[in-house]
Amino acid sequence: MSCLTEKSGNLFKAPSNSVLVHACNCQGKWGQGIARNFKEKYPAAFTTYRAHCTNYELEPSELRGTCLLIPPNVVDQISSKRHWIACLFTSTDYGEMRDPPEVILEATRDALTDLKSQLRVLSDEVNEDRKPVGHVYGCRFNSGYFAVPWERTKEVIEAVGLEMTITVHVLTQAA
Repeated sequence: MSCLTEKSGNLFKAPSNSVLVHACNCQGKWGQGIARNFKEKYPAAFTTYRAHCTNYELEPSELRGTCLLIPPNVVDQISSKRHWIACLFTSTDYGEMRDPPEVILEATRDALTDLKSQLRVLSDEVNEDRKPVGHVYGCRFNSGYFAVPWERTKEVIEAVGLEMTITVHVLTQAA
């Protein structure tokens, strides 16, 4: 049985305490596609992500294949919903300098495994609202500006076995 559910919807309307997953570069840039939407909707999470990348600016590739799981922040509340943000470092760079698809897919596997491990640790803990970490939601990550066919990323998610709901149609500007 599949660990993935795909449905139409808006990623940013996931229930409170959900984990929102997206693929990131290791340069501290959320300038295109869904990443730009994350930057606009979660400015405090972007600041955390950017600071994390700055710690690796001499060797950004060391981040590739890891996951930065950012807890909800009161600054980033959307309509009283608070979300965890999971930054999967799947490519060292972006644009024309992005990693090749095979490297991105390997990094995706490692980053999802890292996320799964972090979620396991948090499963018995509660966040500051005394509520457990919720379900994992994502978009068809890697398939936009990283140009990896969705079916290939989907195979990696299935192999890792992380339960996730994928929203197929994300409203990018009016969400």
